[in-house]
Amino acid sequence: MGERLLSARWAFDCQAWKPNLSELIVAVSGIQQEEKERIGKFVFQKDAKSSLIGRLLMRKFVSETIGTAWGEIKLLRDENGKPYWDVPGVNFNVSHQGRYTILAGEIGDVKIGTDVMEMKYTGGKDISEFFRLMAKHFTNEEWMVITEPYDEKSQIAMFFRHWCLKESFVKATGTGITVDLGKINFKLNTKLISHESFNEDTEVSVNGKKQDNWTFQEILLPGNYCACVALSPSAKKMLYKDQKFSEIKIDDIINSVENITHPDEKYCIEFLKKRI
Repeated sequence: MGERLLSARWAFDCQAWKPNLSELIVAVSGIQQEEKERIGKFVFQKDAKSSLIGRLLMRKFVSETIGTAWGEIKLLRDENGKPYWDVPGVNFNVSHQGRYTILAGEIGDVKIGTDVMEMKYTGGKDISEFFRLMAKHFTNEEWMVITEPYDEKSQIAMFFRHWCLKESFVKATGTGITVDLGKINFKLNTKLISHESFNEDTEVSVNGKKQDNWTFQEILLPGNYCACVALSPSAKKMLYKDQKFSEIKIDDIINSVENITHPDEKYCIEFLKKRI
């Protein structure tokens, strides 16, 4: 086996992936039976694809970091439903929304969370009503930054950037929806993030107290998406040295897969019949 992987920032474009039967059979045979059953219950193919790719990325990360055979990897879920590998020091988190499934992973004594959001409002309510309902999840300082731009498109982009930061942070801490998001304040020292490299100067405070032991890697992905990785205890422990997410293709995944369930053509045919 070659050099072990120490960290990863992977992005997979699920929208661009149009699975054929043969590659889908290989992919599905590489996940645990209970996850296969869970994914089979999705009504829409896009949701099933995103979840399937997420499971495969997690297994690929574990396999390539500690050299465990694919079939020996047993991914578990904690009390909040967050997947994990029960070996200390192997840390990863997955997020999927819209066209992307992303994974961030680090080896070592760290906490890590990630989130990806399309910077577009698609809800049924008027945007002003949506903002009115969501304002409670932000501090006054954050809300001033969100609503500062004159145009609605920029306000929406700033809203989802903040939301992405909050989601990645609570996923890293493991608190999830139990925490009051309105008590978490993000200070944006760089107003505009780019596609070219991570922005890492955003700061976070909780209950008015600055948290110095966190790094937030923010970046834009093609198609009007923002992504964020939250990492503690800060970049000093971070092993990932590249400045953006690496694009993962289906062949990168398929070539890593080993069968842990029997190939199931019938299941995959039904998968391909799911609503688009």
